Amino acid sequence: MVVSVLFGILTFTAIHTTKASSTCCPDSWLPFKGSCYQFYDEDKVDWAEAVSICRLKNSDLVTVETEYESKFLKFFARKLFKRDSGSRNVTAFWLGASDTDIDGIWKWVSTDEELTYTEWDVSQPNNKPDNKEDCMALNGAYDFNWHDGVCKQRVGYPLCEKKGTSDNGGVGMQVIG
Repeated sequence: MVVSVLFGILTFTAIHTTKASSTCCPDSWLPFKGSCYQFYDEDKVDWAEAVSICRLKNSDLVTVETEYESKFLKFFARKLFKRDSGSRNVTAFWLGASDTDIDGIWKWVSTDEELTYTEWDVSQPNNKPDNKEDCMALNGAYDFNWHDGVCKQRVGYPLCEKKGTSDNGGVGMQVIG
């Protein structure tokens, strides 16, 4: 089910992107405004493992810089990952921010810069339990809003981002599908 939905979305995105923008991405990556994104869904991992998985793909955990980027990521998270059981979606994706250096000062690890755009859920970050929630995630149980999570818990999937390449205005490109 996820594979067929993903194929349909990727096909639509590839066609739409080729006509509307100049970002090209590898297979299984979604293009948006100069970057490529991959929703990894093989195994739930802890935050450090998520960082490593993205780096193996020559990418980083996502740095969310604008409301538009956030809406793009939430749209695909909702479309690709439905409720597993019951009434809540238990899917979570690790994002590339942490406050492990100084508690309460959230920074993007790929740039070491403080967040300029935020989209924390109500009462987040709350740093519970016992002041150990130092890593950021898109939390499906709360409509994919930002939550702080315990870095060492294997509860999320990596959400990777890397720079896209230019398609030279679509010259010489062919989209099949």
